[in-house]
Amino acid sequence: DIGRIPLYGYLGTVCGILLMAEELSQIDAATETFKVLGSMARGLVLAFNTTLVGLLVYLPLRKAADHLVERVGLVEEQWTQLRDDEELSR
Repeated sequence: DIGRIPLYGYLGTVCGILLMAEELSQIDAATETFKVLGSMARGLVLAFNTTLVGLLVYLPLRKAADHLVERVGLVEEQWTQLRDDEELSR
């Protein structure tokens, strides 16, 4: 289901932010701050990358699905018109 794809991106975002929060909880001295900031940055990169991938996969698929639904609607209209014309000609 196409609708689930962004959820995988959001899941990655949550995981990345959780990693960042875990690193924040480990700050116990000023000298550790720079190490923790580096680890936090990795968490944020994971969060944003997974969100980006999820959205980049979702958007083209959503566009294709919308196009298919539109085409099916047109085919249905044409079929209905042909059916109605045939019934009138009887």
